[in-house]
Amino acid sequence: ARQPSRSSPCGPASTFNLQEPRAYSLVAFCKVAGAEVAGAGAAPSRLPQFGPAHFFSVSPSATLGHELALGGHQDGAAGVSFVDVSLCGSVHRGFIRSVQVHATTADWQGFRLQIFRRRSSASAGLGRGGDGADDAVAASGGQLFELRAESGPLKPPSASAAAALERPGGATVTVDVTSHFLWIHGSLDCPGWRHEGPGVISYEEHFGKQSFGVGGSPTHRAGGLVRWRRGPRLWVGEAGRFESGGARTYAFSLRLGAGAPSTHGGAFPAFASVPRQSAADGSAAGRIPESFPEECHHFPRESCCADDDGGHVVCAEPHALVGPEPPSLAQVCAALASDYGARLRALEGPSESCRRSWTLRSLQAASSAGPPPRRAFVFTFASNLAMLGQLRRSASKQGIPLNIRGPMAFCSTDIDDAENCLMHMYRSADAFAASLHPLDLLLYVDAYDTIFMSGLAGIVSNFVRGSQELIFGTERDCSPDPGLRDHFPQVSSPVPFLNGGVFLGYAYAFERMHRAIARRFGDVRDCRAFADERPSDGGSPRTYNDQRCYQWYFLTYRGSHRVGLDYDQRLVAALVDRSAEEFFWGPGGRLRIAASGVAPAILHANGRDQDAVEALLDELLAGAPASPEGGGSPEGGGIGDAASTAAVEKASRNV
Repeated sequence: ARQPSRSSPCGPASTFNLQEPRAYSLVAFCKVAGAEVAGAGAAPSRLPQFGPAHFFSVSPSATLGHELALGGHQDGAAGVSFVDVSLCGSVHRGFIRSVQVHATTADWQGFRLQIFRRRSSASAGLGRGGDGADDAVAASGGQLFELRAESGPLKPPSASAAAALERPGGATVTVDVTSHFLWIHGSLDCPGWRHEGPGVISYEEHFGKQSFGVGGSPTHRAGGLVRWRRGPRLWVGEAGRFESGGARTYAFSLRLGAGAPSTHGGAFPAFASVPRQSAADGSAAGRIPESFPEECHHFPRESCCADDDGGHVVCAEPHALVGPEPPSLAQVCAALASDYGARLRALEGPSESCRRSWTLRSLQAASSAGPPPRRAFVFTFASNLAMLGQLRRSASKQGIPLNIRGPMAFCSTDIDDAENCLMHMYRSADAFAASLHPLDLLLYVDAYDTIFMSGLAGIVSNFVRGSQELIFGTERDCSPDPGLRDHFPQVSSPVPFLNGGVFLGYAYAFERMHRAIARRFGDVRDCRAFADERPSDGGSPRTYNDQRCYQWYFLTYRGSHRVGLDYDQRLVAALVDRSAEEFFWGPGGRLRIAASGVAPAILHANGRDQDAVEALLDELLAGAPASPEGGGSPEGGGIGDAASTAAVEKASRNV
């Protein structure tokens, strides 16, 4: 950022004698699909196509919207949400860089850019729905759309622009929205907006205007088709019925996240910097925000409390806090603290983060796995905070911040109940993953029967050195559908079957999985066993289990997506059907699997006979050395990759 003390060409050293506590956010991603590359004196090799590539626009002129030279009609009603259905199903996807609108007023009260996704009538009122709304939904009195993301309130970009808007005929202005990190998935999502005051975007109410698709080339449609709804504002994750509509063409267009063309013929995605908040005295007391600067703002109905001593955040389910006289957040936190077992502070400040992340040290992922991750989040769901103590204490000991959701969910523990806590847990994890940056890592852990044996450093290092974008824990039993045994890969591991109690992956991989499940089944409670049209529970009455969804996804996409199983148990060791003789405390105070020498980062005391499994966990922990090792060790080899026993034993000796 500063000129060095003397200029120099490449080669000689320079002295950089000025510095400030700054954090620059720079992301450069280049999609390589089957490109032939060769180094000096090396034979050409074919580079793999990274999974995240489809998340970024690669066109230097990606525009989605309508032509802007329109008349000056303006909506008179206030408090209206719009979705432009004529722009649904675009072939384009990416982060939205800016929005260009033609307007005849500078009064932009509560004007927000929004991203919607169609929902089917069958999933109405559920946490997440299917992606394909059909004619039957429209015939029933309106189309259901789920609000996927929204910007903060937008304003005219400058005083001169505001003045131009008030002149006769209005003006066209461009508003930069890169700092809002709005992602639109072209084939599934629809752009929309909301204004609390008078209408902002000009429109014409007739057919025959042009809509712009990929690269700015016009595509003729039968006019703009817009639906709208009046009333209270939807929150991210909620669905509403848009009962009104008309043939209108609104004068707006979106520029998706592409920068200037690079010398390689591609384009780098544009990301906004996340500036460091420097202290008033110029010291390094300012800190980097946990995640997006607008993160809490996008989820204003979340009621969250901070465990400042443990570093965790607890957020109550929002539907329990609505009513004529809802309790204050301080009252909610005080009530939760009694079960939680520690003091909880209400997160009410405008800059307080309602999500806690672990900042990654510099990591270089293997080329087969994708780019280095951005931040790591650990998520768990606990409707009963009194049962969370073991996980919470182990996470605090290892310096792992937890994002705890589920309090006040008031869900059933009956596996035969279609609205049991597993269903709520799946939807809550889905909503949390959708709020993250695509390159964030997300680790999901069950709340009541897991314990951390090492820190996130080893967990993340192993993951990025592996070959998967999403990886699940494993177990010996095939549950809840024993009939699926033959569908799983035939491997030599003693734990060949998927367990959904612990899994880790990029946020984009979570999103891709949840959307695939939604497209196939609509909602988590409707998931069916792989290769079977009917739920299969070995003859038992139907049960509702989120693990059935994860098994279906793995068995369906393991050949096309980078989704795998933790056969080596480096991430997690499930204790069901295990004995204490299968583990030992090795050098360095790490619990290891006797057959392989691998030290699992997490223990999962799952199983039908919970008392027996918990007794095994207690027995294992009781044998721990007096001063167990605190942090994790990468252990050599990636999670999901095979490693020889000899290599593991060598790593043990080194420890």
